[in-house]
Amino acid sequence: MDAGFLQNGANMISVEFNCTICGITAVRKYPVGMPIYCSVKCRQIGLNRLRWSGPRKPKPEKPPLTASRLRKIVSYDPETGLFIRLSGRHAGPTGMLRADGYVNVGIDGKMYRAHRLAWLYMTGSWPSGVIDHVDLSRDNNRWSNLREANMTQNRANTRARSDNACGLKGVSWDADASRWRAQIQMRGKKISLGRYSTPEDAHAAYGEAAEKYFKAFARSA
Repeated sequence: MDAGFLQNGANMISVEFNCTICGITAVRKYPVGMPIYCSVKCRQIGLNRLRWSGPRKPKPEKPPLTASRLRKIVSYDPETGLFIRLSGRHAGPTGMLRADGYVNVGIDGKMYRAHRLAWLYMTGSWPSGVIDHVDLSRDNNRWSNLREANMTQNRANTRARSDNACGLKGVSWDADASRWRAQIQMRGKKISLGRYSTPEDAHAAYGEAAEKYFKAFARSA
């Protein structure tokens, strides 16, 4: 940039220059030390270039939430499954019911599932797997209603699908054989349990297999 000083002031300086954006020669008064552009448009272009030049510094990651930190912010009642914020302008019952039925609780600017916070609060560590709601009520976070599970166990503790033709879990109609088919899913794979003349017989076969494979997590209804 070619510049010549025309007049100096205490905090302002008049400069003749060629704009680094469009090349126009102009004379402007600017505060000392400020970038110099011929117009507001060029100034915005220049500032944008400065703002986006070079890699951004990554934000420092927050340390993972610990049980001790959690207990300083909220209390958890294992009998009701509710969380109480201990201080601040939002002190009192806390938690937001989501559209999917789960409850979220905000801690240090981050949202957590309430059932996972309950596990951390009660045991001192995060669950290694998923947390299963025994009664299938996602917003019932009483301690007696929560248990750690793997994905297979969690899927076992579900009701029959809404599109199930007969309403019995593990049972479907086999049109080719004109009989009721029973099957169970283990680790993502479906296992055939045979074909039966009535849906009740097929469902009984499913219930027996569910007890065998899933034990306490079995749910046939």
